[in-house]
Amino acid sequence: MDPKELLKEFYLSEAFIKPEVMKKYIHPEIELEWNSSKGFLKLYYDDFLALSKEMGASYSNSDILIKDIISEGEKTVVRYDHFVETVENSHDHVLLAHFIVIWKLKDGKLHSGYQMTSLDKEMAV
Repeated sequence: MDPKELLKEFYLSEAFIKPEVMKKYIHPEIELEWNSSKGFLKLYYDDFLALSKEMGASYSNSDILIKDIISEGEKTVVRYDHFVETVENSHDHVLLAHFIVIWKLKDGKLHSGYQMTSLDKEMAV
């Protein structure tokens, strides 16, 4: 599978709320540098699984609207909006944040990346 197809499949899966699905896509040596609204983070394999578990406990649904996927050489860039529905209010579909990620794959899995996020103005407190 080419990188663009793999990333599209990953982002449209339930990986963000189901750790067992997340495991299918992430390399055991995954490392993601993330500039978020809370500062700089570095995530590794166990962090991805913990994040997926935490999101699964908080959100009943996770939907990604992919805006762009661009691939050049060994890097693939994805720009998307992430929408969620909380467990408490599964009828309210809200924008969690805007994302842009640069990924490198290894062995057909997400291996290393750099991500930036921006909160929606209405969600920021």
